[in-house]
Amino acid sequence: MHYYFCLLLLWSTTLQGQATEWNTLQQEFLGLTYLLPQSWYVGGHAPPKACACAAATVNTTPDGQLSIIIAHGEAATLEQASVWGYHFVPVVAPRGFFEQDHFAFTESVSTWAEAPEEEVWRYSGLAPSGKRYVVYIWGTPKVVQQYRPDWEHILRSIRPL
Repeated sequence: MHYYFCLLLLWSTTLQGQATEWNTLQQEFLGLTYLLPQSWYVGGHAPPKACACAAATVNTTPDGQLSIIIAHGEAATLEQASVWGYHFVPVVAPRGFFEQDHFAFTESVSTWAEAPEEEVWRYSGLAPSGKRYVVYIWGTPKVVQQYRPDWEHILRSIRPL
């Protein structure tokens, strides 16, 4: 019995060590705050030419296999913009909606024209301030699903400043 108790204790401490720790990012140039796993790369302010937008930031997983860009600008420009030369393949109809307390995002899933093996999730939404935002999340289909709990948590945490 003592043996099983020790195994249970070891197992529970291992699980606690794997919990995701989150940082709160305040991206003033975007007018947003959101949570990001502590181990992820924070790219800071991306140049407007990177996505033909007013402002953007990029975040990636520690292994660089999943990337997220959050941008704001004019609606027509954002929806048709390329991201570092990658073009979102147009979809016939949006997949659905992702709603949280401060945004209602239109969800579209497709690929990059230049990298069809990558799965790209695009979320477009309007802030209460009237600013239009778009969030691109991409990686291989396996990686996108592996990190889905994290990136959905990031989406739910986005708030206007």
